[in-house]
Amino acid sequence: MSRFETVDYQVNDAIALITLNRPESRNAQNMRLILDLDLAFDEAEKDDQVRVVVLRGAGKSFSSGHDLSIVSDEGAGNDLENMYLRRRELPETLMEHEAEMYVGKCLRIRDFPKPTIAMVHGACIAAGWMVASMCDLIIAGEGAYFSDPVARMACVGTEIPMEFWDVGVRKAKELMFTGDKLSAAEGKSLGFVNQVIADDELEAYTLAMAGRISKVPPVALKLIKKSMNHSLDNMGQADSFRQHFTLHQFAHQSDEFKQFVSQADASVSDFVARRDAAAKG
Repeated sequence: MSRFETVDYQVNDAIALITLNRPESRNAQNMRLILDLDLAFDEAEKDDQVRVVVLRGAGKSFSSGHDLSIVSDEGAGNDLENMYLRRRELPETLMEHEAEMYVGKCLRIRDFPKPTIAMVHGACIAAGWMVASMCDLIIAGEGAYFSDPVARMACVGTEIPMEFWDVGVRKAKELMFTGDKLSAAEGKSLGFVNQVIADDELEAYTLAMAGRISKVPPVALKLIKKSMNHSLDNMGQADSFRQHFTLHQFAHQSDEFKQFVSQADASVSDFVARRDAAAKG
C-alpha cells in the first residue's frame, strides 16, 4: 500500500516508479497531489538504491493540469485546500503560493540529481505538461497529446513557459494562442518527445530504457544533468521562467481574468464549459 494519499510509489531494480493516482479526475493536481509528489521525489533522492525515476499517471491520462476547484467553493471542506484558498485571497500571498507550489515544486524535478523519465499517455494538459517538461526524457504513447488552453481563461499560460523551451517560439505561440493539441508524433518531430511507442507497449519500453540508464555510473549521470541544466540557464531559461511567472501573476489581477472567473458562479464545471464555449465562439 502506498504511503501517500494521491501518489503511488514503488521501487524495482533501481527504478523508482512514481504514479500520479487521482484517475477519477484524470490526475488533476490538487494541493495534496503536489505535496505527495514532492515527498515521493524526496524518498527517491534519499534512497541510494534508486538510480532512475519514472513518472506516470494512473487511469486514462498522465495529468489534466491543475485541479480548478482551488479557484472555487468546490474546494471547501478540505482543510489543506482551504488553507491554500486563504493564501490566494491577496495578490502577495497568491504569488507566494504559486511560486512555492507550482514553480518551486516543478523546478525541484528539473534539478533532481538523478535521471527522470516522464511516461506520458492520454491527456497531458497545462500543468500536466509543465510537470512532464521538467523530466529529462519524455516517452509517449501513440495516443498521448499535449495542450495548454490557459489563454482561454484570460491568463498567460501555465506558471512556467515550457512551450518555448520544448517546441520553439513559433510553435509555442501557435499552441498558446489557440489551445490546440500537440500530438505525441508531432512532439517527437519537434525534438520535444524522445520516443513514441504503441500504447500497449509504453510501460515495457519505458522501464527497459530506465533499466539501461540505471546501469550508467550515477555520478556521471548527475554531472551530465547538472552541466546541461547550467547551459540552459546560461541561455536564459531561469530568467525566462522568472519573467513569465511575473506576467502570470499580473494576469491574475486583470479585469479580463476576474470577469471571466466571475462568470463561473463558483462552479468549476461551469467555468470549464464557459471557457471552451468562448474558445469555440
